[in-house]
Amino acid sequence: MERIFHVLGFAMLAVVICMIIVNAVHDPLMARRQAFAEQMARIPLTPALPETEKLDSARLRMAVAAKPKLWDALVEEKKAPPPKPHPPNLIALLKGVTVTRQSIGDKVKIRLPKNKKGVWVAKGEEIINGCVLKDFDKFNATVSFYWAVEDRELTVELVRN
Repeated sequence: MERIFHVLGFAMLAVVICMIIVNAVHDPLMARRQAFAEQMARIPLTPALPETEKLDSARLRMAVAAKPKLWDALVEEKKAPPPKPHPPNLIALLKGVTVTRQSIGDKVKIRLPKNKKGVWVAKGEEIINGCVLKDFDKFNATVSFYWAVEDRELTVELVRN
């Protein structure tokens, strides 16, 4: 059985070597290269452009200048840019929100207008109205709001009570 596999392996190797030799000797693109070279030889090296009549540019310029309404359809009037939107008032968004002094690890207790007892919020969690607790320390808590209109982050610091 092993001998049969060796014979089949050598036979396949011989076939691959024969195919490599045939491809090296007989290039399939040789005919296309020759046809392309013949077509390129038939093309003249200097292009023959048709002669154009000479235009009187001064006369044409005067004719166009005499018609000022011609440019109205081509050139739009510049419009004033729209006014920049004002950023949201974060203090108004956080109205009634108080940050307490109570904290455990990276969580702090925050009192909301609807929940006077307060909820534990970790850094990176949303508090209210899309505002996120960014960071806090012993005296302050930083709250951020992603403003999608100008693709930037607005922050405000709240004093911990």
